[in-house]
Amino acid sequence: MLSVELIEKLVNQNLEGTEKFLVDVNVTSDSRIYVYLDSDEDLTVSDCIRVSRYIESNLDRDKEDFELLVSSSGLDRGFKVKRQYIKNIGREIQVILESGEKKAGILIAVDDNEIELEVLPPDNKKKKITVVTGNIKLLLKDIKETKAVISFKKRKK
Repeated sequence: MLSVELIEKLVNQNLEGTEKFLVDVNVTSDSRIYVYLDSDEDLTVSDCIRVSRYIESNLDRDKEDFELLVSSSGLDRGFKVKRQYIKNIGREIQVILESGEKKAGILIAVDDNEIELEVLPPDNKKKKITVVTGNIKLLLKDIKETKAVISFKKRKK
C-alpha cells in the first residue's frame, strides 16, 4: 500500500520554491490518493495537473494500482496547516472550538500556539443589544475547525 509519507514527500519536492503548499494527503485502503493543495497566491488547474503528473511519474503502476485526485483544499474544507491561517490574516473566519463553542472575527495574528481574532459585533439591525467586542486569543490545540467566511457584502465596524 502507498504511504502518506511518500506522497507528502513527492508533493513537497514538486512544490519546493513556489508559493503553493501541501494541506493534506489521504490514502485509502483501496489505493485512492487524495492530495489537497493551497497557495499564497492563485492555485490553478494547471498547478494541480503538474503535481498529479509528478506524483504519477514517481510511482510504479506495475507494482501499485492507484487512483489519484489532486485538488484545491477548497473553501468548504477547514484549515489544516498554519500557513492557511497566515494566508487568511485580515479576513473573517469562523472557529469551532473543541467545546463546541463558535467564535467569529477578523484573523489578526497567528503564531505557533494561538491565533488572535478581532471579534465583530453581530450584523443584526432588529435587536438592540449590547455586544462586547475586542480581541480574543484562541489556542490552536483548542480549535476543532476553522473556515474562512465567504461574504459578498461589506460589514460595518
